Amino acid sequence: MVGLGPGVKELLTPLARMALEAAQDLVGYREYLRRAEALVSCEGKSLYPFPMGGELERCRKALELAERGRRVALISSGDPGIYGMAGPLLDMVRGKRIEVEIIPGIPALSAVAARLGAPLMGDFALISLSDLLVPWEGILYRLEHALAADMVLVFYNPGSPRRRYHLSRAMRVVAHGRSLDTPVGVVSRAFSLQERKWLGAVRDLMDREFTDMSATVVVGSSRTRVVDGRMVTDRGYGAGEEPCWPPTVELGQEGLSGSEIEKRSLSFIEQGLAAYPLGSWERAVVARAVHAVADFSIVPLVRFSQGAVARGVELLMKGAPIWVDTRMALAGISRSLAEGLGCRVGVPPGADDPPAGYTRSAWAFEALGEGLRGALVAVGNAPTALVTLVRMAKRGVRPGLVIGVPVGFVGTVRAKRALTESDLDYITLLGNRGGTPIAVAMVNALLRLARADHDHQSKKRENRG
Repeated sequence: MVGLGPGVKELLTPLARMALEAAQDLVGYREYLRRAEALVSCEGKSLYPFPMGGELERCRKALELAERGRRVALISSGDPGIYGMAGPLLDMVRGKRIEVEIIPGIPALSAVAARLGAPLMGDFALISLSDLLVPWEGILYRLEHALAADMVLVFYNPGSPRRRYHLSRAMRVVAHGRSLDTPVGVVSRAFSLQERKWLGAVRDLMDREFTDMSATVVVGSSRTRVVDGRMVTDRGYGAGEEPCWPPTVELGQEGLSGSEIEKRSLSFIEQGLAAYPLGSWERAVVARAVHAVADFSIVPLVRFSQGAVARGVELLMKGAPIWVDTRMALAGISRSLAEGLGCRVGVPPGADDPPAGYTRSAWAFEALGEGLRGALVAVGNAPTALVTLVRMAKRGVRPGLVIGVPVGFVGTVRAKRALTESDLDYITLLGNRGGTPIAVAMVNALLRLARADHDHQSKKRENRG
């Protein structure tokens, strides 16, 4: 398994050159084979070019040749162990009597960093923006956490003709965690005659198409500056200004009223949510959840059953009851909005001494029984209550919508999985995270949407009259 590095003679490692020269057969993507032919003499060798994609087919062909006793070089650009084929090759070779050697190459991030200056002097995160193997929500989740850690970001696979706005969407996420003036460098085909280099800022790559598959993008951290046309990340060797830790976003509140502060915060959140595939009503619910916890990293974890928000609005406009699992949640629900729609809000009374096998919260919902039918139910604390709701639905006692966002390490993931695998309408937050503030924020968001829709319908009726 041979890494070609940037694909220029001067940066091909001696070990990689020896492996290529010793090989009888070369297998790889056709463009990589063309580069190999320019790096070493391929006279007398058999070449097996493959089109873009088909990585597993390349591995199978290389192993098939090796099993015949041939010395094979399976070629990768950069380093084969960084988003390369070393992993699938080692998976496939298990149980076979074939010796595999992995020859590293200079990775694109090293070549690109050298061309840009010294942007990788501190901790950094390498993220691929290709969603062929990883869902887009998963990519954004990793990006959110790297932003929170104030790492320099390196993006591989930033765009293609089929992924024209992936980099733009990623930059929108960056923009809600870093200054729009944060330095950004883009290098394509580093060190080759076709090299292209660009230096700018986050703001320059928002809302723009980007289709260069060979490019690597470097986004600076709070410690990255442009010095004489080069990106430099200060690791602390000098006496430079200390960055804020933990990284923060401060929009400023001078002279603003409480409602104006909320409006500014929600506007900022709405801008940050532009990268996510959410409908307008879904975005309103998620925005309120983010506002409640000041944490964008929950966004990729939110899941809606089909039509869940519309179902919730419909229930509230009909005056459906709202049941929550804690008195803390009860205190947070907007009574004025609920009462304006004719919705009762409450906590099931339950009992201090639940039967064996029930927690108090779970038994409270069980004891409520038919009172749950057609209701909007929000669980932000007790996963056992969520499991009980799913169990009751199977018996025919079905809530109209369940907001299931319990928090914790015991039973929480299992409870949410039971909800998403049920046939209930739901809104949930994957994983261990959640909590009462998120549950309350989602209920209040639905109440606001229902109130707005109610007022809109009333105005239409007045106009017709």
